[in-house]
Amino acid sequence: MKLYNVFLLITCLAFQNAYAMEQNNREHHIVVSVVAKAGQADNLRNALQNIQELSRQESTCLQYEVIENNDAEGHFALYERWTNKDDHALQFNKLYIQEFIEQLPTLGDVSLYIGGHDVQK
Repeated sequence: MKLYNVFLLITCLAFQNAYAMEQNNREHHIVVSVVAKAGQADNLRNALQNIQELSRQESTCLQYEVIENNDAEGHFALYERWTNKDDHALQFNKLYIQEFIEQLPTLGDVSLYIGGHDVQK
């Protein structure tokens, strides 16, 4: 099995395990798969790495990972953990996210979005 596919499988299993946890607050987890348009792999990679760096500086961001599929150039997975759903929603008000959303139609396509998973932490 390819490393990228293993990552997605492990992430899905992590969601299942997180639901079983019995503590107070609910974290918000997101998995996104983005595929670069032809000739845009480097530009998309740079944009995603910038978002990763800036998001990790947010006090409400618990984890933000950009994983590139080594077997398919231009295929990326994002794994995000936020303190809660509302804090994640506020992320979309950030200028760097708004700029990325404007650029995305020329850079790539979101091929998979697993969002809205609130898990007890």
